[in-house]
Amino acid sequence: MRGQKPGLIVCSVGGGGLLAGLILGLERNGWEDVPILAMETHGADCLNKSLACGELVTLDGINSIAKSLGARATTQQILDLARNYKGKVYYKTCHDTEVIQVIEKFLGDHRFFVEPACAATLVSCYLKEYLKDIPIGDGPLVLEICGGSAVSVQMLETWKKTAFS
Repeated sequence: MRGQKPGLIVCSVGGGGLLAGLILGLERNGWEDVPILAMETHGADCLNKSLACGELVTLDGINSIAKSLGARATTQQILDLARNYKGKVYYKTCHDTEVIQVIEKFLGDHRFFVEPACAATLVSCYLKEYLKDIPIGDGPLVLEICGGSAVSVQMLETWKKTAFS
């Protein structure tokens, strides 16, 4: 028996490997109509820029606190998967300051630290404007998030001082 089909999957994207795996898994399981929202931070948004331009874009560098999210470029294969996915890949970027705000809110709500790359996914739910214009099916909203075992209050304070807006 299969689980309930998601109405939308949201994930953070660096180079796009996780996104590619989600697309291939959804297609393999007959759920190729499930939309995906790919979230990146400004300054670490090579996939978003590539999708917007319709060709590979290489960033000059990573100008975001979301370093683990940062890839200067994606691959043609991942770009093609994202462009040709039947369920559609939507893509948005958020600011480091929004990521920091969400890290603090999520920590307060769930007593669980997440790193900035992961928080880009959470921005889509905490700041509802990111979901406007995104069609969401009848199933649950699925957020692909991971922890932040290496994150600390001291790191959070440093990010507040060094965030790119």
